[in-house]
Amino acid sequence: MASPRVKQMLMAAAGAGGDPLNVEDVFSTYLYRGNGSQNLAVVNGIDLAGEGGMVWYRKRNGAENNSIEDTVRGLDNVIYTDSANAQADPGAYGLQAFNSDGFTAGFDTSGGKYASWTFRKAPKFFDIVTYTGNGTAGRTISHNLGTTVGSVWIKKTNSSAFWMVYHRGMHSSTPQNYHLALNYNFSINDLGVSQQWNQTAPTSTQFTLGQDSNVNGNGDTYVAYFFAHNNNGDGGFGINADQDIIKCGSYTGNGSSSGQDVNLGFEPEFVLYKCVTQTQDWRMVDGKRGVPYAGSISSEFNHQYLRPNLSSQENDDDDIEFYANGFRPKTSGQQVNGGSETYIYIAIRRGPMAIPESSSSCFHIETRGATLPNPPAFDTSFDVDFAWRGVPGGAFVTSRSISGVAGQATGYMELSSSGFRTTSGTYALDWSKGWFDNSGVTTSDYGYMWGRAPGFFDMTAYKGNNTARTVPHNLGVVPEMIWIKKYNASGDWFVYHSGLSSNSHMIVVNSEDAQQNEGTKFWNSTTPTSSVFSIGNHSHPNANNDLYLALLWATLPGVSKVGSFTGNGSSQNIDCGFSNGSKLVIIKSSSASGPWHLWDTARGIVAGNDTSFQLNNNSGLTGDAIDPLSSGFTVNSTGNITNDGGRDYIFYAIAA
Repeated sequence: MASPRVKQMLMAAAGAGGDPLNVEDVFSTYLYRGNGSQNLAVVNGIDLAGEGGMVWYRKRNGAENNSIEDTVRGLDNVIYTDSANAQADPGAYGLQAFNSDGFTAGFDTSGGKYASWTFRKAPKFFDIVTYTGNGTAGRTISHNLGTTVGSVWIKKTNSSAFWMVYHRGMHSSTPQNYHLALNYNFSINDLGVSQQWNQTAPTSTQFTLGQDSNVNGNGDTYVAYFFAHNNNGDGGFGINADQDIIKCGSYTGNGSSSGQDVNLGFEPEFVLYKCVTQTQDWRMVDGKRGVPYAGSISSEFNHQYLRPNLSSQENDDDDIEFYANGFRPKTSGQQVNGGSETYIYIAIRRGPMAIPESSSSCFHIETRGATLPNPPAFDTSFDVDFAWRGVPGGAFVTSRSISGVAGQATGYMELSSSGFRTTSGTYALDWSKGWFDNSGVTTSDYGYMWGRAPGFFDMTAYKGNNTARTVPHNLGVVPEMIWIKKYNASGDWFVYHSGLSSNSHMIVVNSEDAQQNEGTKFWNSTTPTSSVFSIGNHSHPNANNDLYLALLWATLPGVSKVGSFTGNGSSQNIDCGFSNGSKLVIIKSSSASGPWHLWDTARGIVAGNDTSFQLNNNSGLTGDAIDPLSSGFTVNSTGNITNDGGRDYIFYAIAA
């Protein structure tokens, strides 16, 4: 059932003219592994069968073409962004179906690692047009973007030809006089002033062609992909139909190891970029394959990039990072930040934008999963951003901010330890909807998985500078609980919680200690806001050049609850506003020493003895400390664990 807040927002949106789209309705980055023996249904939530669109896919861990198939040209017609060749039938390797919730991928015998990027046709985002050339300059092609054209890619399909690219940022005043080739690393200086676009700027409804055979040969067939540019709130996406999700822009390099911030107004999921004034490859990065976040680059935390103009396998580099409102170059390299050079980009917003209506779309507990290697050990139905593996004797956590990337060491940290990140290839996030690559998991292993979602959960990473400051986030509401952990060196898990005595207090996950008043050291005595949280100048949350992971949670009506209560020494109901009880409950005494206890429905929350998992010491407890309650949970008197008389407790709960 939708929460009152969600219902109110949906009604407001409908009153504004129907249900607006979110970025997750029209775009998806999806990671998967081929199983080497059969087709694979990729369920990314994009309606290709009904609305139409394009799928770009390729192997990550081996040399292979960048393949594009679309619903307009139909199945069995692939073109390669790294090749001038005509379209061809990819056979069993290519797409096998366009579905209402994604597509069906073919298979390869090696069972490689794959990435796909799905673009759904939608006004103000993306469109596909096919046409037959007439060889006449001034030919116009209609499209359905209905807004500013950011970029156009055109490919002749019946014979060999360059991929011709228009981009609004290619030139400061007359981009329509220039072109780039997607399948080559040419600059506009290499190619010179051209007539591909008849030196005519596109409009919101049509595009003009010259007579060049790469775009308008008489009798030749072509496909054109149109990418929109949303400008400061005119995108029409999101719950109030006022959000941007795609930007096609440009910036000028400064030749420094720290480039300028490219402010998009949103956190990107996908960025394609190229230097247009020098001969440089196209590069493509995305958050699923791994991009360092907000100053967290080191030799171990590079991003993975692919090159649309080359079939070579995925590589790593340290030239770009994401942050809450955009991205920034992080090197003086000419590929991304050469002094006075011009760079273009296509950037697409990270999702989801929709507020969860139930925990099933953003949190899941899974015991040992299906047969490896495909699918992963722990399966779920949403994109996993943060996860921990609970095993007898430990809880080990990973996230897309700290896990590393394919081709490098993935990693984890332990909740009960102050130790820094440990590298381990088994803690892999090579899938979109699941995690963990280890055939040794047993039925005593549990996977706890969170997806970033507005009002529910967010995470970010940052580099310390020993100066009191704010750190931006995208939770969209005021966070009520924040966990911070240094991951390049030893450091405790420090917690801000709205149930502590003040915004000067903190408490530690890997300790039984009660809350402590640390003044301005940790949160700078400042309550978080819906866009930033504050950190002090102390070495624990903000040591110069150290790297930190921050996890942020909030109360989402009907889905999650961050709260506190005072024990009464007997039994009391804790009303979380749920309708079907709690799936997960974490409780810690804040006014006195005591363990962090976790209960979940995978191991049982029953009217009797339950087994808890202690986060701070890798042990457990069996007893009747907690009972089920439809609106939340019930705590019983069990010493200082859940309901000791007069003690204060903090908690976090997720609805079943």
